[in-house]
Amino acid sequence: MTAAPPPPPAQPRQPGAYPPHPEGQEDSRPARPWTVVVGAILGWVASALLLIAGVGQLVSVANTDPASLMGAMNEAVALTATVIIVAGLLGGLLTTLAFRGSRGALVALTVLAVLSALVPIAALLYLLTSVETGLALPWRALVGALWAAAVIALFWSGQSWFRALRRS
Repeated sequence: MTAAPPPPPAQPRQPGAYPPHPEGQEDSRPARPWTVVVGAILGWVASALLLIAGVGQLVSVANTDPASLMGAMNEAVALTATVIIVAGLLGGLLTTLAFRGSRGALVALTVLAVLSALVPIAALLYLLTSVETGLALPWRALVGALWAAAVIALFWSGQSWFRALRRS
């Protein structure tokens, strides 16, 4: 009588990995749609860009002579930079939570994206009615609004996944 071969050694788990399923059971979690993955990537990139822009504005305020004309606007620029940084942090957090399947975070991310799309559109409309219209800012405003719309459209197209997560 021959002895049965020893079982294969257990695979080490990656940190943060799901625990293995017992033999014969399948993963009950539905697969994450590619649209949610792409929406999350775009959301994280947008959040990183907001953080970079906000920090850049704060650095420019710190390097401005208070006696100059721009120095008088330092408080307004610093407040704007702070709002941009908070929006970037909040957007990154909400994107992460929505990526993990939170419908509440998806709704909050939608509200944040609509607000972040309305601000550049309002700035664009203001610039189009003013005498001194530069070409760079209207394009940036349009790209920002379209980017926010793309993130939300991609996330909401995965609604069946969010519903399935709630049922499981």
